[in-house]
Amino acid sequence: METVHDIGLVATAVTTGLMAGVYLAFSIAVMPGLARNDDRTYVHAMRGMNGAILNGWFAIVFGGPLLLGVVTTVTSLDEDHLVWVALALGSYVATLVITAVVNVPLNDRLDSTEPVEEARALFETRWVRWNAVRTVLCTALLRDAGGRPQLSRSSTADSRMRCLAAGERYFFVTRSGSIVVPLS
Repeated sequence: METVHDIGLVATAVTTGLMAGVYLAFSIAVMPGLARNDDRTYVHAMRGMNGAILNGWFAIVFGGPLLLGVVTTVTSLDEDHLVWVALALGSYVATLVITAVVNVPLNDRLDSTEPVEEARALFETRWVRWNAVRTVLCTALLRDAGGRPQLSRSSTADSRMRCLAAGERYFFVTRSGSIVVPLS
């Protein structure tokens, strides 16, 4: 069970990091870049992205933190850091709720609203604001996915994955020290 837990923990961290990157890219590059354009360009570009993102690769990355987080939580039932793993899973579920309740309906509304000036006015501010919330939640839970951080530069030889803080970099180390996944 430890191997399943260890693999699940690393896979959860990787897919969560990928989703945090998607949300962050939209927050710091895509949406500010689109904001510099006229309404027609903005709306048509967002409509195109909303269609393009619905693909198998995105489904794996989007669903990965949830499915792998459940596996990691279930295999952590005897672990003392279950609370942290469950918190990470709960945080990701919050990003999914925001997506389902706010962002997807806004995307649908953008697709069906004309003229483009009205579509943008109904979409932009609220979508950007809630995407920022998803970005913060998803990025913050990277720390929680590894269990309670240990403020130490050395790993211990216990049976749990540890999230070690070294300066501002977080990474995971297995009990044998054989797997290291930099998160920054």
